[in-house]
Amino acid sequence: MAPYCCVIMKKVSFLLISGMLLIACKQHYNSQAVYFYNKGLIDDSLKNYKQEIKDNTEAINLEPDFVDAYDNRGNAKFMSGDFSSAIHDYNKAIELDPNCASAYSNRGVAKTKNGGYKDAIFDFDKAIELDSTNPNFYWNRAKYGREAYKERIADLSKTIELEPNNKNAYLTRGLEEYIAEYYTAAIDDFDRAIKLEVDSNKRELAIEYCYRGMSKFGYNYYSAAIIDIDKAAELDSILPIIYLNRGYVKIKSEDKKGSCLDFYKAKELGDTTALDSIKKYCH
Repeated sequence: MAPYCCVIMKKVSFLLISGMLLIACKQHYNSQAVYFYNKGLIDDSLKNYKQEIKDNTEAINLEPDFVDAYDNRGNAKFMSGDFSSAIHDYNKAIELDPNCASAYSNRGVAKTKNGGYKDAIFDFDKAIELDSTNPNFYWNRAKYGREAYKERIADLSKTIELEPNNKNAYLTRGLEEYIAEYYTAAIDDFDRAIKLEVDSNKRELAIEYCYRGMSKFGYNYYSAAIIDIDKAAELDSILPIIYLNRGYVKIKSEDKKGSCLDFYKAKELGDTTALDSIKKYCH
């Protein structure tokens, strides 16, 4: 595995699945610079990106070749919406350490936000070339560097291979499989995502139940689909897509009255597409 560019604590890609990784290396850095760098990590955990930029700048002023400080300052700038400046910091990190895999992956995401989709794929590929064992790099490439759904599914599968309890990867792969009408695979992935939902995030859990239900609907398992979507509505009563999807299932179940109630509820909650279903089925 290629060495990480790191000092005391290393934060991996900012589309964070796994938070911070403790790695010791390059201990020769000025202790005051390391202090500001680690303070920046605390700022990041508090989403205080403005202060994180200041702290990493202090670290850089004390140690101009502090690779991780550039990388993490780039992350803070990205989270603040300053994508061009973030790319500048990632460029500097890569100039100082051409083997800094996280800087390539992070720069790739920033490029997509700045319109540089074609250039971004090089960065995602380079990050994986340097470190093929980091699940975050496959996740970033799947989310931001792949146009073909089969390639996205392949990268998400690699993410899961490297991080088997990554709930977000199961959910995202399940959605890709649902869109591609791979309903059996989608149901399996939503099952895993539901089992791995340990943070009691009711909205995410509702989405998982909703789309597991819609995958069952794809197989014409209408009763089973409604059970799942009812559970989704119980978990999140204000998410319009739940009612819209349940309305479609009820149409196929020949429950016109119930479907129209759901379409009107979706419209009430702000889903403008529900109006088309109301016009088609409820008049």
